[in-house]
Amino acid sequence: MKLGNGRRETASYNSRLQITGIGLGITDSDKDHLDLGYDYGSSTQNNGSLRQPTIDFEGHSDPIEQNYTYDDLNRLNLPSSTSRRLCRKRVTYLETGESKS
Repeated sequence: MKLGNGRRETASYNSRLQITGIGLGITDSDKDHLDLGYDYGSSTQNNGSLRQPTIDFEGHSDPIEQNYTYDDLNRLNLPSSTSRRLCRKRVTYLETGESKS
């Protein structure tokens, strides 16, 4: 899709129609301004929960990768990241299923 500033936004999806990538560049195949990736695990692991998002943008030397783990009830457990700026806080839950602050 062409944006008002002349850049092009692109999106890609897997066979389950889950978003797997969003890009921003000068052409439809170009993602040099922004490249967002979304990994849900292998086809046998994919239960709809995001496993590994990645962020890469112009002027940044290495992509930022995050890894999400989930408990037995498919609730977010421990996010980790290659960047110190992003959240790395263990999520705990009450017996009612609500997350603790």
